[in-house]
Amino acid sequence: MSSLCTQSVAMPEASSRLAHALQDGWELSGITLFQTGTPFSVINGGSSTGISVLDNAGAANGTGAGSYPDVIGNPYKAAPFGGNNYQSFGPILGNPAAFAAPEGLTFGNAGRNFMNNPSRLNFDVALLKHFKITEGSNLEFRMEAFNVLNHTQFRIYDPDKGNTGSNTIACYAGVNNSAGDPSCLAGNSFLHPVDAHRPRTLQIGVKYFF
Repeated sequence: MSSLCTQSVAMPEASSRLAHALQDGWELSGITLFQTGTPFSVINGGSSTGISVLDNAGAANGTGAGSYPDVIGNPYKAAPFGGNNYQSFGPILGNPAAFAAPEGLTFGNAGRNFMNNPSRLNFDVALLKHFKITEGSNLEFRMEAFNVLNHTQFRIYDPDKGNTGSNTIACYAGVNNSAGDPSCLAGNSFLHPVDAHRPRTLQIGVKYFF
């Protein structure tokens, strides 16, 4: 017959306090955002080719663009050859060939808020550690990361900036008087990003509660 004898060894008090200080008081939180892109209008800005004037319908009274282009294709398909070029800022995010000059004395059928900005998938994360100082006070150390995966999230249209060249057609030289001809795409900002949402941003903070 055999017997097994075990004996527990008490952890020194200082060591126990250190272990609790390192292991306890952690908090992990985050925000996941999936958002469809905000809508914006595609504006008929006229054309240097003389095919279309700034306001075919005569509705703007000389104060700006008052009409839209006609839709002849899918604006979310890949852009024609020449859409991405070194003369234009950023990648092209739509298909200019989907739009054609409106017929004379018409408003164009694209209508208000015809397109949407690209959708967003964003992750924000916060890691917190609480240290107990006294019975009634503690110290909080926090690390936060916004857009932690650093996804590039472009916008074609930013409502704070209003109508820019990114949502305005100024050249109709393609097939069926479309805006997709290579001569219209080089150096053109139409359907290129006007800006992007915030890149990865890190911040560290300390807060004392008493």
